[in-house]
Amino acid sequence: MFTYVQPKDVRVNWPFVKKGLEHILRKTKEDWIPEDVYASLVSNRANLWLAVENDQALGFVVGYVNGNDFHIWCAFGNLHGKLQWWFTELEKIAKTQCTRITFDSWRPAWSRVAKELGFKPRSWAKEL
Repeated sequence: MFTYVQPKDVRVNWPFVKKGLEHILRKTKEDWIPEDVYASLVSNRANLWLAVENDQALGFVVGYVNGNDFHIWCAFGNLHGKLQWWFTELEKIAKTQCTRITFDSWRPAWSRVAKELGFKPRSWAKEL
């Protein structure tokens, strides 16, 4: 189950979230640092949901509304084979305000996983 974290409660959950963000940054090149995410969360420019099972955080999603899109900025977790469940729950959250879910990733494996989850490619970029 995903639990929404109020901006005032981000600090309490920050050690867990920061550890996940640092893991993401070890795996892929991004143009953000954990402190960028923290600032966006506490200023309510992005939102945090924790994936919780048996009162223990297993992962998180940081996202924000961009027009009709719910954009996943970053996500991390020990999925235990429940990726489809995570995205089904995330769709429920996104549908309250949006008509699409979007995300970007440098990791090649996400192109296969995204297709399995029903995502369609919509843009390509070349770094200059």
